[in-house]
Amino acid sequence: MKRIKPKALFIARQPGTVNAFTSLILNLREKLSLTDSVFICIDTPLPVLDGVTLKKVSNFEEFLTLGLDNSFDFALTGTSTKSLLDSEFWHWSKSKSIPCFAFHDQWVNTSERFSNVKALPDAVLVVDQKAKDLVDNLKLSLPSHIIGSPLWDALTALVPLREKYPKSNLAVFATEPATSLGASFSYKKENGFDDLDALALAAESMDTWAARNHQRWAFEIKLHPIDSAERIFTFLKTLPPYRHLDISISSKNKEEIFIQSNFIFGARSMFLVEASILGVPVLSFQPNRITNSPATDRPGIVTVERLDASIQAMHESLNNSARLPKKLSADSFLQFLESVL
Repeated sequence: MKRIKPKALFIARQPGTVNAFTSLILNLREKLSLTDSVFICIDTPLPVLDGVTLKKVSNFEEFLTLGLDNSFDFALTGTSTKSLLDSEFWHWSKSKSIPCFAFHDQWVNTSERFSNVKALPDAVLVVDQKAKDLVDNLKLSLPSHIIGSPLWDALTALVPLREKYPKSNLAVFATEPATSLGASFSYKKENGFDDLDALALAAESMDTWAARNHQRWAFEIKLHPIDSAERIFTFLKTLPPYRHLDISISSKNKEEIFIQSNFIFGARSMFLVEASILGVPVLSFQPNRITNSPATDRPGIVTVERLDASIQAMHESLNNSARLPKKLSADSFLQFLESVL
């Protein structure tokens, strides 16, 4: 490397990327020159993070007004379906001769993330072999490297907390407002359902479970960072009353949900992937689905397509166990940096 402790530029356009990079930085505090590094958040809230310069801007044009020079040893960005916007930062990095790497923490829309771009990054960092294969199959002549997910690194500390926490009939559904996430297609037309269809099936399934066990359950809805309670409340008004559920918008943070929940539900959210890795019973509700999901079609997540299959699926999900990574993503990332800088 140029320096014993490299100077880094982190650029995040989505809340999930902000969280991943925050975890990465926390685990690399002693390995990076944080006082010289900069973390840019594009139209998304800043993290709570000491020791690194934080900047929030609305768009690429405002980013340019920061006047950043070429003294960074590397730049790390996320990826999204708004690939042209992402590529503005890749192009800028190349114009400054700054090595630029893109962190691709998904298994969906891989082609869209690297199409119609002004430039490509110097390498793509992915979470596992499945994601690497998806990138490599694009034939972009772009090197890909598996580093895992920084978000998974933090799960290890939650295992003993979850084991000790007394469970109290809590199920949580994670929303996924796909139409607001930059998808360039009709999510429901493409897949046969959306997260509201999943929510309806999940609530009915949970109510059936509670009735059969003569129980009352708290059914909390965890909003995606860009979702709104209004969207959910409007939809809930179209559903029948559920006699055995107390439905509310969750005020818990992700860690509290992972520790306290008996079940975690959703459609195809990354929230489900993280919960399943921790060993939480997880169900992916996909009514009338017509496509597979590289994200949720995996060990630890039970897919439910029909109400009459939901009770058996819930019993099956109770057998889930933790699948924690053997190596920290931060260590893999550092090893990657040492090989290229």
